[in-house]
Amino acid sequence: MFVKDNKNQRNLFITAYPFIQDGVEMSLKIEKIQEWDHHLEAIIFGIDEEGKNITFFDTKYFKNKKKYEIGKTYKFSIAGLAYQAELIQEKTFNIEGEYALDWLKQTGGEIKYDKKGNIEPIVVNVEELVALLQTDDNYPDDYEFQSPIQSIKENISIFDNDFLKIEILINQEHDFKMPLYVKKSQLNNKIQDQEPVRGLLWLQGYLKK
Repeated sequence: MFVKDNKNQRNLFITAYPFIQDGVEMSLKIEKIQEWDHHLEAIIFGIDEEGKNITFFDTKYFKNKKKYEIGKTYKFSIAGLAYQAELIQEKTFNIEGEYALDWLKQTGGEIKYDKKGNIEPIVVNVEELVALLQTDDNYPDDYEFQSPIQSIKENISIFDNDFLKIEILINQEHDFKMPLYVKKSQLNNKIQDQEPVRGLLWLQGYLKK
């Protein structure tokens, strides 16, 4: 991004960042705008139609900032760029002892005992687990994610790095999917549909016309 300096007859370099054009459309009510010092970039704090918080870096804030009003709902294009990503190797884990008892009490599950009178461990399968969680209040547009891969769209090369465009679920109940760009090398160059993947992503978006 460059800004014209009329006084000195030159262009000033302000910032640069990757811009994902093909996001998923999402209606969000703006709750807060965290504007950067130069007033050209910002993080948007929104609420979706189900009342869930979504916070993202606005890649076209400099262009659309005058259109925004706190409390109003707008349609945005939302997508993710993975800082880290890995295929999940261990598909299950056990919850044992008192932790298993607490889990069953909270979920209303049946408590079963083995022949020695011990609570049988709970086997949790994470292959279908879907999660999108903010990790740090200082970086509200960063999220931990986990999802089975819904589709593998394309393989592109940027600055000598090979990227995959995949789709992940961010709302399992409503089958709501989002595009995510991830370095192929992070996944050891091997990836298939429905494999569970997890990592850390940067959420970005822009106002749809």
